[in-house]
Amino acid sequence: MSTDETIRLDERFDFSYHRTFHESCKVLLERPSVKKITLDLAKTRYMDSSALGMLVQLKKKCDEAGKGVAIVNATGQVRETLEIANIQKLIPLA
Repeated sequence: MSTDETIRLDERFDFSYHRTFHESCKVLLERPSVKKITLDLAKTRYMDSSALGMLVQLKKKCDEAGKGVAIVNATGQVRETLEIANIQKLIPLA
């Protein structure tokens, strides 16, 4: 049975979140049943360039593992940051 798994990010998605983000993603990437990782940014109000780097790194790892990745519920300044960085060219924004 294949599943989609969701990671709900905190209010601040920056370098201080790196370890937590990496560990959460690693667990899901190692599960064969997980076919797609969705990042829920509903609570996220701030993100910096290191967060963009983490997203690109996750996309690369998902591609290598044959898994999909998507971003949902990005609003306000966070969505604007993602759009300015053209992240939607790599990861679908919903």
